[in-house]
Amino acid sequence: MKKVVILLTIFLISCGSETLVDCLVSKGWENIPTIELRGDRVHLIFDEPFDGERYDVLQEECLDIVSQSVEVVEETEEAPSNIEADTTTTTTVADTTTTTVVLDKPAFEILDKHPKVECLNTVGATMFIDVFGMYVIAAKESPLEKVLHTANVLAQYLDNDEDGFADDPNVLWQLVENNYIMPVWPIDGGADGLTVSEIRQKCSNVNIGAYMFIEDINGNGGDSYVFGGIANDNSFMNGGDGEWDANLEEIFHTVTWGWYRAYPEYFANGDWWPWTGIENKDLIGGKGELSSKLTTAMDAARGGWFEDTPDQYPDNAWYTYVDKSCGYGCQSMEYLYHLLMTNIGAYDPIHTPHCEDLKREWRGGCTKEELEQKDILGFELINNYGFNLPTNIPDGNYKGTP
Repeated sequence: MKKVVILLTIFLISCGSETLVDCLVSKGWENIPTIELRGDRVHLIFDEPFDGERYDVLQEECLDIVSQSVEVVEETEEAPSNIEADTTTTTTVADTTTTTVVLDKPAFEILDKHPKVECLNTVGATMFIDVFGMYVIAAKESPLEKVLHTANVLAQYLDNDEDGFADDPNVLWQLVENNYIMPVWPIDGGADGLTVSEIRQKCSNVNIGAYMFIEDINGNGGDSYVFGGIANDNSFMNGGDGEWDANLEEIFHTVTWGWYRAYPEYFANGDWWPWTGIENKDLIGGKGELSSKLTTAMDAARGGWFEDTPDQYPDNAWYTYVDKSCGYGCQSMEYLYHLLMTNIGAYDPIHTPHCEDLKREWRGGCTKEELEQKDILGFELINNYGFNLPTNIPDGNYKGTP
């Protein structure tokens, strides 16, 4: 079963979500939602079937009415401004409403075809797992245990508190609407499939931010999996081997695109993309309109602004990624990954040696406390702007229920 969640922000600040619901009912809307307060936001939770087209028409009419009442309120009383993560500075209610579909139980249905993107049914995929409307896709060579682990980690990145609802519906909407997928794929494409690069070329309406590779026929080239998570039996502190789960990196790289597209002022990676709305395609990476709080923090961590990867970083730099094939935008997304892993404790040496292994590239700290001292701007970005970024280490055992 699925439910539809409508995210509201300004109603909570100004006049209450009941105003919208009352207006909808007065216009004949019969699917009455449950209203839930979640931090500084309100969720309207509708049962399926949900008539999205009719709702959109009625909502637009009602938002015009409610926005007028918001303006009246603001003339007499200044609304508190405690939602720093909002990307709109206007009081237009329509700008703060997002619709998305979420699962209401943690079971992941395994499909043999993609229900919406026909092109993906022609690339050799034999498994499609729906995770909050995103899809993990896999070939016949992909072990089911690994595919399910990836799906569970993805769910934990989207719903890190595991309450059954996406932590930030704006981020989820961007990922679902733009057809981001997470392949668990043979490094050589498998016997009947295309390579990841070929899928990108063939299915132009699909976005692949990253992927998990499985071994080729000779057992070579696969990414690492840690079933049960890096902080449980695998952890050094529990007598484990301290192995690293590559899902933590690759899945977050995919989810990062949702954060970028939802909140470009904060998480834009510094590159120009057609959907940015920026007319000048020739801007310098990370400069002017292409800058964000993320790129500003990364420039500080690298000891200065570098459009291309330098041969040598300044001595005071603590983020020194050296792969020259990774341009400015790529570098900023790797930087955000390091920030998050440090902040949630995934780099803590009590679990794995991964932070020590990364010393050539990352010296921003192995724990949240060290990050706060070393990388002030990066720490501030992911902790002090009101975003619901992950705070727990995904372990591949999603338990979310609404």
